[in-house]
Amino acid sequence: MFWKKQKKPPEGSGDDMDEGLCTFGPNIPWSKRDAFEGTSILGGNGSGKTTGSGDLIARSFLTQGWGGLVMTTKPDEYQMWVRMCEETGRKDDLILFGPGEQWRFNFLDYELSQPGGAGATENLVNLFTVVSEVADRRGGEKNEGDQYWKRSYKQLLRNGIGALVIGLGRVSVPLLYELVTDAPQSLEEASTEEWQKRSTLYSLLEAGRRRSKTEEEEHDFRLIVRYWLAEFPALAEKTRSIIVSTFTGIIDCFNRGVMRTLLSTTTNVTPDAAQDGKIIVINMSVKEWNELGQYVQVVWKFLFQRATERRRTTRPVFLWADEAANFVTTYDSLFQSTARSSRCATVYLCQNLPMYYAAMGGEQAGKSSTDALLGVLGTKIFHANSDITTNNYASELIGKKLKLLHSTSMPHERPDPTNERPGGHASSSVSEHMDFKVMPSEMTTLKKGGHINGGIVEGLVFQNGRIFPSTGDNYLFANFQQKG
Repeated sequence: MFWKKQKKPPEGSGDDMDEGLCTFGPNIPWSKRDAFEGTSILGGNGSGKTTGSGDLIARSFLTQGWGGLVMTTKPDEYQMWVRMCEETGRKDDLILFGPGEQWRFNFLDYELSQPGGAGATENLVNLFTVVSEVADRRGGEKNEGDQYWKRSYKQLLRNGIGALVIGLGRVSVPLLYELVTDAPQSLEEASTEEWQKRSTLYSLLEAGRRRSKTEEEEHDFRLIVRYWLAEFPALAEKTRSIIVSTFTGIIDCFNRGVMRTLLSTTTNVTPDAAQDGKIIVINMSVKEWNELGQYVQVVWKFLFQRATERRRTTRPVFLWADEAANFVTTYDSLFQSTARSSRCATVYLCQNLPMYYAAMGGEQAGKSSTDALLGVLGTKIFHANSDITTNNYASELIGKKLKLLHSTSMPHERPDPTNERPGGHASSSVSEHMDFKVMPSEMTTLKKGGHINGGIVEGLVFQNGRIFPSTGDNYLFANFQQKG
């Protein structure tokens, strides 16, 4: 089965950037333009970020007929999207991708087949690099040596994929795995007739030699041959072993079990389905499938972003990730910098900034990557939070203003009742100083919904370049009503 293409977008999905999607309070509209500039929602566990502002925004996308990609962290998260699609009349547009479902996506075939150079070797290299970025997360600081291994890993991928593309005109996970593990382990082995006769890699290189090639392909092919027959076998054994194990540690997952079935066999759904109004929910939650769930979803996310960037239709789409620290990569900030022109609304929900830092490389490198990502997300909504770093970030983001500080001093001596020694006199003064418009402590007292709060979730909303009438400033406190 393949998803059914729609010939044109539904009514109401036009190109008016200032068309309202929802409101954050009386006469506070939130528009398509705002959505396309990206949204970050931060709130502690149980703060109501998903059922409050998240629910409001998600339903606005669905009622407008938008397609999108949804990543999942909790096992029951897909059920929330099933319910929302049913309640907004979008049940027929829902695609659940995961074990036990009918859908398959051979991601290598898909990317290789894209027009306009999209299937070039480097795009496939970048895809595997993004997956390895997620796989390599240990929460620690990266050091200078990590860059060497990253470059070496990409070099191996580039030459392996290139050998398959030029030699066979196609790429598959099993062939790529066999090619790399079959590579010569020394210069002597590379020159032996015995290895050459039994080697899949050598057969591919021979096929590439015989194949008619463009001038560009001929140049690349010479580099590929030199890498596999001279440079790679000349590496120190330990160095070569680390590079290969980095590769096999990632690719092995795609070569067996559920991941092979879902991502390396046939194709009946691709990220292009979102452009036809389908809501693709990846039902392989991280809590249930651990790193396998992450890998599948990061592959989908990256190729969804690539498909969105090269598409020609102007139909709006959305990219959704709750507990987004599980899925973010350094490519996200690059994608988001042009997402408005691609008509894509990115919404990332997360508990706090340290979770992003840990996911993206630790306190130093992770902070820079997180700052780059949050810097290109125009709407930021803060819910109840006890994390000091996140609350300070919110206050610093909104900024400071000049405040008056009143002080009073009292005399230290008591008046002499005989009036022989007069007592001191009280004095007061007023001084000016800069202080936060919204104090960090205010984020710890926001309502979290539930019965005790009448289903009201409070949030602090910030938008770059916008002045809200209710505050006369770049922020406002908004109430979000939970459903049910």
